Amino acid sequence: MTGGELTKLAKQTIAPYLTEKEFIWDGFKNLSYEISGRDEKMNGFYGTGRYYTRPNGLEIDLPLYSIYLSHFSQILNPILAKCGFKESKRTFGVYDISGDELSMRKDLSNHQIHNEETFEIWAYHFKVYWENYVTPFFERYVSIKDINKKIDDPEIEDWKQYLGSFPYLMKLMIYKFASNPKYREYSDWYLQHHEATKTVEGGIYLNYCLAALELYEELESGMFDGVVV
Repeated sequence: MTGGELTKLAKQTIAPYLTEKEFIWDGFKNLSYEISGRDEKMNGFYGTGRYYTRPNGLEIDLPLYSIYLSHFSQILNPILAKCGFKESKRTFGVYDISGDELSMRKDLSNHQIHNEETFEIWAYHFKVYWENYVTPFFERYVSIKDINKKIDDPEIEDWKQYLGSFPYLMKLMIYKFASNPKYREYSDWYLQHHEATKTVEGGIYLNYCLAALELYEELESGMFDGVVV
């Protein structure tokens, strides 16, 4: 089965299903595909996955699903670019997957697709996966305050696992725009930590500290006071 044949089948099954869920599937091209979505308050974002040609057929990896806040990206990405980093497309997501969900992801990624019948089996289990894990995720986190509550949960051992490549920077923005009463305490620590670290570290970590400090200055400038995300 070719990528073109895979795309044709997906258009008949996966694309209409995702449309019902208010998500957009962009087709299989260049060995990858993207699923994305949007609502009025938050930019929902599922992610980018890949498919592979194997001796016995094609295999499709599932992307890690996450939430993308365009307002955060408009603030952070210019700062990251200036400091030599790629833009960040994820604000909050599930990155440390385990248990039944991990097993189901592995089964879907290892499923060999070589004809229409084997694709229909994959598509069925994809929909089951979506209903069991992806839909509940986007129903649970519908506002910045929902995300704030999650990373503040005392039962969470490592809140950083939810915030992608720049967790301390994301947390600062989340606290700021969720009007978290702990924002001042955290921002004071954040400033002291990165000011101290930049004097003893070099290379790429120095650039990270510079980005972190510039974000702090921008959030403290007053231009975002009263802004609701």
